[in-house]
Amino acid sequence: MSLFKTALLCMVTAAFPLLLPAQSVKQVSVEMTTQALKDGKKYTHKADCYYSPEKGIYVTHHYKPKEFVKKTNREGELKIYYPEENKVMIQQNFYFSSENELLHYFINNLTESLGLRKEGFRMTETKYEDDYMITKWKSPADINMIAEVELVYKDMAPVFSAYVNNEGDTLRKIYYSDYYQHTEFMLPRRITEISYQNENDSTVRRTKYSDIKLNDEVNPYYLNFEIPDNAKVVE
Repeated sequence: MSLFKTALLCMVTAAFPLLLPAQSVKQVSVEMTTQALKDGKKYTHKADCYYSPEKGIYVTHHYKPKEFVKKTNREGELKIYYPEENKVMIQQNFYFSSENELLHYFINNLTESLGLRKEGFRMTETKYEDDYMITKWKSPADINMIAEVELVYKDMAPVFSAYVNNEGDTLRKIYYSDYYQHTEFMLPRRITEISYQNENDSTVRRTKYSDIKLNDEVNPYYLNFEIPDNAKVVE
């Protein structure tokens, strides 16, 4: 390892001294409200999210505008069940893994790269500006649309990220704010994402997490939810 890479590793380790798994958090649930603004129209989506770090299970019960249950595990086995039609869609892909969900990263204190390192990104720069630590990550060769990602932290918490293409244009900006502070982890209760299709077209999506519950407070119904055997499998 080069002296430059060693120095970067030391800086990140020093900046994240307490990032240990939240051992006492066995399960968590949150209420999620997402609003998207595109072409002057606002769309609202509501769901309850359930996550078990122990079992590696992530379940989302969507109930507005349409009810369905999405369930996935560490291996990326995804099942989407529509109770009204008693139909289920099944897919298998690592990108569907519960370990790629936002709750997984924050509950398990894996915010040092927010999954970028796992996807093959490598950190190329770390710098400090006032109260902020800024890290830059270069994309692997097999990712063509994104050249670099910038992550910004304040008090060890991610507050901003930006995805940049090979031409230097920003494709997406994400703001993390209104943090919920637990003794073992922290979770942003507001996430604002701006995606740029072109210089004159963008989509703004705001996600709010509320009613955060832990362990015995969590209703176990959906974490234990089993799709009926007679559900029709659809493509």
